Amino acid sequence: AVFPNPAGDETNISFTLHNNADVKLSVLDITGREVAVINASRLDAGAHQFPLSFSQVNAKGTYFVRLEVNGMQMVKTVVF
Repeated sequence: AVFPNPAGDETNISFTLHNNADVKLSVLDITGREVAVINASRLDAGAHQFPLSFSQVNAKGTYFVRLEVNGMQMVKTVVF
């Protein structure tokens, strides 16, 4: 989940892992260019939450938050 969305100065990205997993959490701009990597590590099973601040994307607009877990992807939209 991405909340609040639309975001002000900061939003939060939360997800739950059922098993320990290699996770990459990144932010893409509207053209698909990666503008930030929030996390790239092995995480334990359970609930996780990461902040995403406006300073990490550096421009107002629409972005895609991509969660990659063991080769599978999920994408959510966030607006700053």
